Amino acid sequence: MKYGKKDRKESFHTRKAVRGFLIMLSASLLCLGMTISAFAGISPVGQKGSLTLNVKYVEGSQRKDMESGKLAIYLVGPAVYDDGDEVFDIGEGRFASEAAVQKIPDMDSAELEENNPSLSKALDGAAGKLKPDAEEEIEGGKASFEDLTAGLYFVRQTQASDKGTKITSFLASIPDKEGNLNVVAEPKPEAPRAAETKETETETGSETETEPETKEEKSRKKLPQTGQLWWPVPVFAAAGLAFLAAGAIRRRSSSDDGQE
Repeated sequence: MKYGKKDRKESFHTRKAVRGFLIMLSASLLCLGMTISAFAGISPVGQKGSLTLNVKYVEGSQRKDMESGKLAIYLVGPAVYDDGDEVFDIGEGRFASEAAVQKIPDMDSAELEENNPSLSKALDGAAGKLKPDAEEEIEGGKASFEDLTAGLYFVRQTQASDKGTKITSFLASIPDKEGNLNVVAEPKPEAPRAAETKETETETGSETETEPETKEEKSRKKLPQTGQLWWPVPVFAAAGLAFLAAGAIRRRSSSDDGQE
């Protein structure tokens, strides 16, 4: 069978259309594959991450690097799939028997952040009875935990610094709410304890408090004490009477002498 010019032309356009379709199909499949790969890379389930903590304490109005002490982390629950959703499986964590964490898998990042203080306070006491998943010393204001399975972790200070300073326990998720598997966080410093006031004992009589005076006591102060100030009064009075009598006698004697 021979093809004429018209047939050859139609065949050429057909092959060109098929080739264009195949190119578009290949490009679409390539984009779809890249999308699937990218999605698989974003999902935290089964992946590893890290947690770096910048540890500070408060001194006066300044925040300074904590140079010593120890921090421990406890896995509350690894990240798993549940009906297509990524959740934290507390049944596989350290606090599986604690009622306080039962609602954590249903929380999103904002709710977890809002409930962090109350949940952390509830877990703090339980954590003291458990062995941590990892423990690191604080050096130069930092503590780093590597090769961590994606999930929710409880961070607690197990040894205070040389200055007695500590951080407030808290929950941290890997990845964080921005999707970062290598998480950097700055724990909140624990509020410094109020300085204890010490009572100093003073010797008896060294510090005496004066009580308000009564009217009777005030009147006593105005009066002289018996036997000390009033005893000369009668003596002087008698002596004065004696002088007056002597003077009267003398005047009378002088008058009698004048009449003679």
